Amino acid sequence: MSIRLKISILIASAGLLSALVFSASVLFEMLEQPFRVMDTELRTVAFESVAALDQAGVAGVRDNRRYWIKIYKRGEPEPLYVSHIAQKIDLPESNGRKSLAHAYVPDELSYVEHDSHGKTAFRIRRFVIEKEHTGVFEEDDDDGNYDDDELKYIVYAALSAERVSDEIADLMLSVAAGLLLSVVVLTAVSYMIAGYILRPVRLMNARTRSITERHLNLRIPLKEKAGASDEFNTLAMTLNGVFDRLENAFNKQKRLIADASHELKTPLSIMRLITDEVNMSGSISADDARRLSEQVLRMERLVKNILNLSTLELDSGISAEAVELRSMLEALKEDYSLLASERGISIVSEFTGVLTVGGDFDKLFRAFSNILDNAVKYTSDGGIIRITGFRTDETVKIKIFNTGAGIPAASIGRVFEQFYRVEESRASRYGGSGLGLAIVKRIIELHKGEINIESVQGESATVTVILPSS
Repeated sequence: MSIRLKISILIASAGLLSALVFSASVLFEMLEQPFRVMDTELRTVAFESVAALDQAGVAGVRDNRRYWIKIYKRGEPEPLYVSHIAQKIDLPESNGRKSLAHAYVPDELSYVEHDSHGKTAFRIRRFVIEKEHTGVFEEDDDDGNYDDDELKYIVYAALSAERVSDEIADLMLSVAAGLLLSVVVLTAVSYMIAGYILRPVRLMNARTRSITERHLNLRIPLKEKAGASDEFNTLAMTLNGVFDRLENAFNKQKRLIADASHELKTPLSIMRLITDEVNMSGSISADDARRLSEQVLRMERLVKNILNLSTLELDSGISAEAVELRSMLEALKEDYSLLASERGISIVSEFTGVLTVGGDFDKLFRAFSNILDNAVKYTSDGGIIRITGFRTDETVKIKIFNTGAGIPAASIGRVFEQFYRVEESRASRYGGSGLGLAIVKRIIELHKGEINIESVQGESATVTVILPSS
């Protein structure tokens, strides 16, 4: 799970919890409000009914068809007054002050609100009302202590709450729908907020990916505004410090290799001269002298390649000039044809259009020379090397094809690595150091180009170089 999604879920969860608490408190108040109104209405009806009963008897109590009413005189089991609805519907006479009861409504009382099954909910209130000597009726706390002089009534009053129940159900449904909608909206908004919060992380990640061994000079941009520094800016500063140290270490390593290679050139040259003198003097056998000369020459080539590669690694750009690749490749073809003809290898070329690119002539000559050198080495006797070149709208493509053993699929992705050899036996046979293609790749990269290799093992290999056209 991504950090962005985790942050979104946390924000949405916190928002949902807050919405639930707020909705519950609001819903509680909204649920209680209609019952408070009903309780007030039932209290008024109870007082009016008791007042009418006290003044005119049962005949004086107006029978309102909406209310379920029973009036008892304190201490007497039989009611003094029972309303019409109370005669038809039996409801529990609870000692509690408030209650809610359900009952079936007879067909003759169809005017009473009820559901499709003929059932309705009643809000029931119990009132204890006393008449003091002043003749004023007041609600008592029903503590059970009263004088004979006090006239006390117990009134049970009820009112159909079916409409309120329907409204409550609709209200709860609306609240649930609102909560669901708020969750969706909150999740979407929190996802966008998380994306905004994590935007610096994405930028740092993208920039960090671009900081490779070839581009160690790049850094993560920092916020320059006063007061704009935050944890992400601090992290970027820390990473930039790491990259500074890493770049410095890489540069020191490259300079060390270059300096060492340069210092090795002189003793190797002296060794070669001594080897030539020993060979000429005949103090050792011809075979030993040949092997010694070969090893010294191999060391010289290796040091030369290391020095060239180190120099290229330290280069960050090239001196651009117009380079015509057709004439360069034709010259290289002539040079290598003499070597190839000894093994019956033919080199053919085919060029289309003007193949001019911007770059460094010597470096490009070195790159294509290395490619052709490998092609001649690894082409089977009597094989063929084909050089083709053509121009597109913005690039020049050069392909060098050769028949031969080819390259195993597992090795194609590694042939440009320094000191990598496809087969040790082939390297020993042809004297390879594993640096030729690494030098080629670096030269092509300095020219903002691309290089890739395709191969059919046991049949052929094709090297494709793509350079921006001039």
